[in-house]
Amino acid sequence: MHRLSMLLISTLVMLLTYSQVCKADNNTLSIRQLTSWTNVVSFTINRQGTHIIMVMRDASTSKDGVYESYLDGNNWSSPKAIPTFNKIIADGAQVGGFFISYDEKTLYFHSNQPGGIGGMDIYYSNLTPEGWSSPMLLEGVNSESDDTYPTITPGGEELYFLRHQNLIDARQEKKEADRKSIFYAQKDAKGNFQRPQITNIALNRGWVEDVNIGSDSKTLLYTSRTEKKEPARLIYAKSFVASQWTLPENILEVDDSYDYCQPQEANGKLYFIRSNNKKRDRVGSIYTADVQRRFLLSNVISESGNVVVSSDSRPLKADIKVYNPTTMQVLARYSSYPKDGSYNLINNASDKYIVDVRADGCSYASYMLNYKEDAKQLLPKTIELFDTISLTINVYDAEIFRPLNGKVIAVRTSDKAIFRSTSSTAGQFSFRLPMGSNYNIIATSKNFNENSFLFEIEGDIIFSHFMREIPLSPQKRDVDFSIVDAETNEPIHSNINLKNLSREESINIPLDKSELPATRISLREGDAYSITIDGAKGYAFHSSSVDLNKWGEQQITIPLIPLKVGEGILLNDINFETASAELLPVSYAELDRLVKLIKENPSLRFEISAHTDNVGSADYNMRLSNMRAQSVTNYLLENGVDASVLVPKGYGMTQPKVPNDTDENRAINRRVEFILLAEEEL
Repeated sequence: MHRLSMLLISTLVMLLTYSQVCKADNNTLSIRQLTSWTNVVSFTINRQGTHIIMVMRDASTSKDGVYESYLDGNNWSSPKAIPTFNKIIADGAQVGGFFISYDEKTLYFHSNQPGGIGGMDIYYSNLTPEGWSSPMLLEGVNSESDDTYPTITPGGEELYFLRHQNLIDARQEKKEADRKSIFYAQKDAKGNFQRPQITNIALNRGWVEDVNIGSDSKTLLYTSRTEKKEPARLIYAKSFVASQWTLPENILEVDDSYDYCQPQEANGKLYFIRSNNKKRDRVGSIYTADVQRRFLLSNVISESGNVVVSSDSRPLKADIKVYNPTTMQVLARYSSYPKDGSYNLINNASDKYIVDVRADGCSYASYMLNYKEDAKQLLPKTIELFDTISLTINVYDAEIFRPLNGKVIAVRTSDKAIFRSTSSTAGQFSFRLPMGSNYNIIATSKNFNENSFLFEIEGDIIFSHFMREIPLSPQKRDVDFSIVDAETNEPIHSNINLKNLSREESINIPLDKSELPATRISLREGDAYSITIDGAKGYAFHSSSVDLNKWGEQQITIPLIPLKVGEGILLNDINFETASAELLPVSYAELDRLVKLIKENPSLRFEISAHTDNVGSADYNMRLSNMRAQSVTNYLLENGVDASVLVPKGYGMTQPKVPNDTDENRAINRRVEFILLAEEEL
């Protein structure tokens, strides 16, 4: 019962279709011959109606050739042979069914060249600066049957073509040998054609001979005969949803014995071939006609422009995808022409779209198109993509967050090419990197551990400038500090204060945290440190320095001098203006340590002793040493030391520590010391 119902429905559809095809509508406004050419076998015309590619038959030799002609004002140029396709014919194969893509960059056609899949297969050829390329087999659509008359939507997402039927009933095979059906194939998300499907039965009633999809992607124009030997007529059908088609109708209502074939619409007019049905040679002339508005294509908007590199306006071959903004379904795919970067998009005039533009080795651009509003959102005439990016790297100390000098390189992952910074300031390195590959960014600095990261710019990039940071951790050395009694060598607890002289870093180990016999501290390789040891009761403080760039040991032993009456203890880095008692600021740090020591021992009394070398007279040096001793004492008083515990005294050159025979020795003799005094000495 179910099969019977389906049969009745199919029969009804066929009858309705037939009635529509045969319905007289008086819809033709005018028919006129386009040119004087009378030997056209098949043709395709661009949507502006200015460029024709056609197969023409030589009347004397009956051989076909492929030619093209351009509209020059009101006249068409003399047909010019196209070598790419005429070579195929010369080699013994056939070509036909040409369809020029809506951007005029690709030709689709059928041919029976060697190496195909069936008898006739669908091929395509791309326009290059040298002309049309060698034909390439269209992947994913051809079968062992004849596949002919390819036609494709403007964005290339749907392909329509004719396929010879494979009949199951062998008794019908002879009668139906030339019957064809309209098939269509859609692209998947990756841009590959899926398996072709047959269109509905309403389109395929009768004898279908060719097919053409309109620039609105919704209108099918094709040729059909109600019977095999009846004249061919031009048929119109409209898609309304999900590849479902309205009932076909005759476009031209004519009552003659001519064949009307290969209908195409361009620039609002209908173009077709009219030939003599009685000759059955399917050779004729190209005609054009104005038709009723209801047979026109849906309104479309064509946008054209160029895709270029932003830096120098070089043309780019870019992939352009058009999406439904709600579902993000790909509606169309285009490419800009490599020679001049030109693009041409066709979209329905009543819709919204998202357009993405991508090119190998370049950035990515995205646009929202809105044709619904009065103030339409259109594509820019020039779409600029950049092929290099600017990268700024900030290198800094991972612990103290200060900029670091050093070296940064970018290593391209695709070929290991090395790029060096184009400019650099303190801790900042700038690069100009070609796009199209990722990069390993590697930063190094002396006495720091190398660090790197993967800079990924292979995907969709919309920004031309990037800034990244690379922290470097310092290389360190563990140093054991042993604080001992200068006389007994016994370990003692003491405050340990280190100040990095190369950068902003301080390390403080309080007395109760110092360890015996040694306190281990990690110091930065290559840096110099000042060392201050104090806080050990009954001991003088100690100050010195160590440069790890010159010193390779892992242990430092510092003897602390016990505070004993009469023992002179050297103050380091006490400096004065030349031949003057004016203290230089470099002296303040050591004197501040002395202030701290005196305040921590309020019951003790100290002599501030100043000494000179032997340059100058004895009287001069005695006066100078006294003034310098007083100058140091004044500094201590100004910083809160009680005057009652201090005795300034100059010794001139009377107590040298070493002979005054070299500059180095004389520098040793120029010194300031402090001495613990006995009660009776006050």
